[in-house]
Amino acid sequence: MIRTLLTNGEGGVGVPPAVAPLVAGKSAITDVEIGMRLVEDDLKVTVVGTDGELNLLGEVECDASIMA
Repeated sequence: MIRTLLTNGEGGVGVPPAVAPLVAGKSAITDVEIGMRLVEDDLKVTVVGTDGELNLLGEVECDASIMA
């Protein structure tokens, strides 16, 4: 089975912890959740998460999804 993990430049912090379960054959949803949590909690990341920038209306916008 081929599995692929994609991220933008800001998602790097979530890659190493997500790869280990992926290689071990565990659920891809678990991998994505692990990686996303780390990215969203990283205060250096400004595109999503805890320190994410507001949308054009000055509001917090939640539009993430996981599809399996």
